[in-house]
Amino acid sequence: MSEKRSLILLFLLAGLFMLLGYLLNIVTGSVWAGYGLTIAIIIICMLFFGYRRRHYVLAQNAHNAYLRKQFDIAYGLYEKALSLPKCPEEIKVVYAYKLLAQGHTQKAQQVAATIQTDILNKDGIFNFKVVKGLMLYKEDKLDDAIALYEELTQESDAEQLWETYGMLLNLNEQYEKARDYSIAALEKYPNNNIIKENLATSYFYLFEDKKARKLYKSLITADVHYPEPYYYYARIAYLDERYNLALKYIEMAETKTPAALSNITLDVVVDLKNDIEAELDRLEAEFDADAQASVDTDVNADTDDDADAHTTADTDADAHAHASADTDADAHAHALPIQMLMPCSCFCRCRC
Repeated sequence: MSEKRSLILLFLLAGLFMLLGYLLNIVTGSVWAGYGLTIAIIIICMLFFGYRRRHYVLAQNAHNAYLRKQFDIAYGLYEKALSLPKCPEEIKVVYAYKLLAQGHTQKAQQVAATIQTDILNKDGIFNFKVVKGLMLYKEDKLDDAIALYEELTQESDAEQLWETYGMLLNLNEQYEKARDYSIAALEKYPNNNIIKENLATSYFYLFEDKKARKLYKSLITADVHYPEPYYYYARIAYLDERYNLALKYIEMAETKTPAALSNITLDVVVDLKNDIEAELDRLEAEFDADAQASVDTDVNADTDDDADAHTTADTDADAHAHASADTDADAHAHALPIQMLMPCSCFCRCRC
């Protein structure tokens, strides 16, 4: 019996018992007897209704824990709901999706295998196809996943489909189709950050860096919790040889939590960071080498100047020495004839 029919039956029974309470009030003449019976019947009906919906109560509590990122608690509550008799298949579908979203592919496949698709309602069948498409993607059957999601986009206009289909097209390197699809999606859901990221990634791989940079910057300003905008913004800066800027944003990407359905993992982020740091080290080494070469050039210049100064000084000294010698010689030459003409004071034959 469906939940809708069970709810209608519950209200009919409640109305019937309230009527019995009213009749009891008339027969006994006691107002409290009628009220007591009515209250007792209402409590019983509420307990019965709660019992019938205990699966959904557990599933709602699990969903709330999941939103608080208390994943272990959420999974435990879902497991408890599944262990109860006659657990609705729709709860299994939701549980499988949440497992996939956090990267627990094998467990999600196990849960999905227990789903009886023939008794799912319309929404349940649609959601199961969404889960199936994600499982195909995780199994590297990207073409099959895209075909299934393209079919789903014809059935529904759900925001989640616009997000996932654009992502799958990018992963399959259908960048132009992904770009056009994401532009249309963004017109419909202008505040959806995942669609913005899909469009920015399409722009990046189509070499439209200016448009990509603008979208990534808006996502960074919004402080999104996944690494893609920071990673690609750093990558654009790296390609532009702006390595310090690239390092700033790749370090921000390291602090974010990669989505299980994304191909930008922590290893990918670390690889780009290593490349950036290698370029910075190379530039620093080149700068040091240029600085040392400049110092050596200055030293050589000083040495040459000293040598020139010494050479000039030596030349001047030699010139001065030659000049002095010449002057003495000239003076001696002029004085010699006079000395030779004058007789020695002792008159000997010598020149003493």
